[in-house]
Amino acid sequence: MKAGIINPANWETVGADRNGWRLAVRAGLQRSEQRREDQWGQRRERRPQRAASAPTEPGVDYICSKCNRARRSRIGLYSHSRRCNSTTD
Repeated sequence: MKAGIINPANWETVGADRNGWRLAVRAGLQRSEQRREDQWGQRRERRPQRAASAPTEPGVDYICSKCNRARRSRIGLYSHSRRCNSTTD
């Protein structure tokens, strides 16, 4: 109710008129939904800008100690090392 800009001091007077209460709630709901949509729209606009401005670092390579193959992540190296059958030390 507060997000819809319905004054809590006037709830009883507005609530006494059932039709007025429905209109007030509906109008408040529309205002809050519009505000929420505007906020999400602003976030959507900022998202590509953040991605474009983020510095691109080359991936850290993790090297297999058995076969010297490079992996881009620790989990990739772990998965590879479970299957790696190379006899190279």
